[in-house]
Amino acid sequence: TIPYECIFSSRRDIFYEQESNKVKISQDEWLCKYCNKTFYSEHHLDLHLSTRHNDTLVQDEQSVCLADHCLIFRCDVLKQAKISIRSINPLARGPDIRFIKSNKISNEQQLTILRSRCASIINQCIPHTIHHDTRVKIQHEMYAEVCAYLTTNKYFELPDYCKPLISFTTVLGAALLIFICLVGIGITRRSDWKFDEDEDESDKHLSDETISSATALLSKTPASGIIHCSKSPVNTVRHRVRFQAEDQD
Repeated sequence: TIPYECIFSSRRDIFYEQESNKVKISQDEWLCKYCNKTFYSEHHLDLHLSTRHNDTLVQDEQSVCLADHCLIFRCDVLKQAKISIRSINPLARGPDIRFIKSNKISNEQQLTILRSRCASIINQCIPHTIHHDTRVKIQHEMYAEVCAYLTTNKYFELPDYCKPLISFTTVLGAALLIFICLVGIGITRRSDWKFDEDEDESDKHLSDETISSATALLSKTPASGIIHCSKSPVNTVRHRVRFQAEDQD
């Protein structure tokens, strides 16, 4: 369990009991478990808790409000990152980050103090009952994930788990690739259609030539209407023509 000295101990959190009695039923409905009343938003539920159930707050000398440690845990940066991930566009958080830089973090000296407090919190929150090597390993990992960002170069840098899986650049590149593919398909289909059209025109011309040849041949057909093969010997053709002419007489 988390030691009592740790600020994350539920026994020291001022709002732990109240937060435990808040239930989100739907996007527009919240329930107070103390009195079973429902509200349209979490904000109105919080107002209800502060006025009707204020006696449930943990108030003693060791009680802690986690919001007092937001500079250490960079709540402003991570909150803005969450909004930016919803919009996918990383440019959306530009103006807000500039505002944060000018009002929240002033110099390296302030960040040095925050890093020292961060290391102290980590040391308090790791149980002393675990093995020494394991404890040291956990300290290093937590320092790298939290305290190491408390520098002028990394304060506004997002940890890996907060970075969007799909960036604006990725979406733009995918859209461009799809557009190029569609253009290529359109050009290919147009080329195939043009090729088929040329083939149809060739077939049409060939048919016209065939019809002309047939017309010329028919104009030389004998009166009997019989067309003799041009490969037959000349005498045979003449004989057949004379024979047919005699039949007509």
